[in-house]
Amino acid sequence: MSSKATFWAALAAYQRAYWNLFRLLATYPAERGEQPGACGVWSPKQVLAHCSGWNVEALRRYDQYAVGDATSVHYDFDSFNAKSVEDRAHLDWQATVQEVIDTAGALYQRSRNLPDEAQLNDPRHAEWLTALAEDCRDHTEQLKVFVQ
Repeated sequence: MSSKATFWAALAAYQRAYWNLFRLLATYPAERGEQPGACGVWSPKQVLAHCSGWNVEALRRYDQYAVGDATSVHYDFDSFNAKSVEDRAHLDWQATVQEVIDTAGALYQRSRNLPDEAQLNDPRHAEWLTALAEDCRDHTEQLKVFVQ
C-alpha cells in the first residue's frame, strides 16, 4: 500500500472509530458520566477527557511537523493521561462530550487538509491517526460494557 493510501486508510479508521464513539455518546446516560470504573478507576468523563487530550496533542505535533520539527518525542503515558484528565476536571459531562467531539473534528479536518507531500512523505500523521483510532475503539468498547 502506498504512503498516501496508508494515510487515507488511517484517516478513515479514525473517522469510523470516533463516529462509533459519538453514536454511543448520543444515548449515554449523563448520570453514569461521573461514576468511576469505566476504564480502571476512570469514569466515562475521564475517559473522554483522556481522548481529548491526545487529540489536542496530535494537533500540536502536526503543527511541529509542519515547520519541519523532526524531534522524536517519548511520552510518559501515565503522566500525560493524568494531566489530560486533571486539565478537564472542571468540565461537566456535556462540556466534556462536546470537547471530544470538537477535538476529534479538528484533527479529522486538519488531517483531511494536509498537503499531499505530508501524506506521502511523513508517516507520523498516519501513525497518530492509527494509534488514536485504536485507543478510541478500545475505550468505546469499555464505555459500552460499563453502561450495561
